[in-house]
Amino acid sequence: MINYIIKLKEKKEQEKTTTIFKISQSNIKFISLGDGIITNKKEIEIGEGEEIEVNKEIRELICIGNEKKEKKKIQISSKEENEKYSIRIKPNIITIEGGYACEFEIFITIKCTTKLKNK
Repeated sequence: MINYIIKLKEKKEQEKTTTIFKISQSNIKFISLGDGIITNKKEIEIGEGEEIEVNKEIRELICIGNEKKEKKKIQISSKEENEKYSIRIKPNIITIEGGYACEFEIFITIKCTTKLKNK
């Protein structure tokens, strides 16, 4: 019973800072990544051809959804550490129910003048 109350409290706190929505009620066009995971974009373009200020944080949004019936735990991470930029992601990790999607905020800070093309 105590575990249930703690989990319920954590879920309420998470709902204050995280956008979770029903996929069927959204007008977002999703792309399949496989295994029931879908996203609204496969790549993040920052600045879209414009110059970006060094040491200024840029915010980008990406939606990740779960088409399967069972819950999926989702965490977005970068491949490796990079001295040219830093990334932080909110929420760090989340469990998404089947038929729902979550909006992730990706914050990117460019640390020096450079041209980036990571795949």
